[in-house]
Parts: sequence; structure tokens; C-alpha cells
Amino acid sequence: MNLIVNSWFPIYFDITLKDMSKEETRKNIIQLEAFLEKFYENDYCIILLESGQTQEKFYRMSKELKNYSDGYKRIKEVTKKIIYNSSKLRIVSELIPLSQEIETLIAANTTYEKDRFLLLTAAQIPENEKIIITTDNRLIEQFKDNSEYKFVHLNQFLVEY
Repeated sequence: MNLIVNSWFPIYFDITLKDMSKEETRKNIIQLEAFLEKFYENDYCIILLESGQTQEKFYRMSKELKNYSDGYKRIKEVTKKIIYNSSKLRIVSELIPLSQEIETLIAANTTYEKDRFLLLTAAQIPENEKIIITTDNRLIEQFKDNSEYKFVHLNQFLVEY
């Protein structure tokens, strides 16, 4: 199963975020580890756009976390198990355009323009089920009636998949 992850994924590696409480950081680490365990044990593959936002954040954080052993250890593990594993990561560069239905949804609410990369990434998946894992409830609600993409909250993914 191909999965699209948005910016929560690299952010959850950053144990140094200043605006998060220790409880929030601990919760993020627990969710990240649960996701990674589920991801490694199953036939899942993350799809990223070449030079996409998630990829850029991930690489930037891997550099920034070198001085923090826990965060760096997680990034290094993911790099070995996902980034350098062609069965767990697919980077796409040739883009299939978004459907008119999706373009209309984006145009109707300009705040969704920043989420275009998620939709573009998902559009590259040939399978019928295009799953985008997110922590953005607003985005899930906006696209709940859409037939092209399935937005799944991270917590729901950890329980149901």
C-alpha cells in the first residue's frame, strides 16, 4: 500500500521544538514509533515528490538534529530503513495533473493551496486507494466527500491499518 505523509512526519522527529510541551513531545515520539513499527512490518511504501516539502523538511531536520542523540538516532534509522530502501520509498518527478474536481476545491479555499503538494503526490499513485496520512483535521474534513483521495488522521491509521 502506498502512503502519502505530510509535514507531521519529519516534525515528529524534532524533539527540540521550542513551542511544544514535554507531554506533546512524548506523545509525538510515541505516535512516530507506532507508525514506524506498523510501516516496517507491513508492505507499505511512502511516496514523495522530488523536491517536495516533506522531503525538504526531513533532510533539513536530519542535519539540525545531529547534536540530539534521540532525534538523530530515529532519523538515522528511518534513513536506513526507508530512504535507502527502494521498496519502502518512491520519489516521483513526472507529475500527473490534478483533476478538475480537486482544482475546484483548492480554488474555493486558498488555504488549501499549501496542501497542493500532498494532492499532487497522491495523484501519482496508479492504484484506486490514495491514502494521505495527516494530523490536519481541517484538511480531513474538507476532503471527506472526495472520491479520489482518502485522508486518514495519524491516530486513525495507527488503530485501523
